[in-house]
Amino acid sequence: MSSYSKQFFQAVKEARKYVFVSFLLFAAGIGLGIFNENLHAALDGQLESVRKLASTIGQSSNPKLQLFLIILVNNVLKALLVLGLGVLFAVLPAFFLVMNGAVLGYLYVLRAGETGAASTLGELAKGILPHGIIEIPAIVLAAAFGMKLGGFMYRWLLFTVTGKSKKEFMRGWKEFALRLPLLGAGITLLLLIAAIIESTLTPWILSL
Repeated sequence: MSSYSKQFFQAVKEARKYVFVSFLLFAAGIGLGIFNENLHAALDGQLESVRKLASTIGQSSNPKLQLFLIILVNNVLKALLVLGLGVLFAVLPAFFLVMNGAVLGYLYVLRAGETGAASTLGELAKGILPHGIIEIPAIVLAAAFGMKLGGFMYRWLLFTVTGKSKKEFMRGWKEFALRLPLLGAGITLLLLIAAIIESTLTPWILSL
């Protein structure tokens, strides 16, 4: 294992509390998407945008390549944005996780209404698990690191208000800040792998 990989996994280990909370927020979002009917109208707009995008891709001269590029660019931009904007006291990463989970939950509701719960679970397993087993953790990690970044901001504000020494805080902050490019690169690599799978293997599995 390379030194970069070791540093990345070490950063994940050190952020394990944020990773755990991030998975909980994503799961809570799934629950909201399934059970909160008041949210469904808002989610319809997001799904309509996805449908239009899928139609555009289908008309492309090279649908697989365009699908790959759109998935990759979209996911990487969102992940890095969520990570970086965590500096705004972790609000955006938390919201992002809940809403993405809600979309997944709502998709389940829509398909279950058409084909039944058991059949829908099978469809989701075929259509999401091949790439989602990498993509979802990558997105969750981006949000978790963003929340950790937000955590530093809360501590900075606390120390500023109370007048306590920031020496230990600054050491932890500098160490984390220096790792940010590595974390962004690691998440991008995971999303690249997921995009390759989603644009090639996933459509093939769904066609079976």
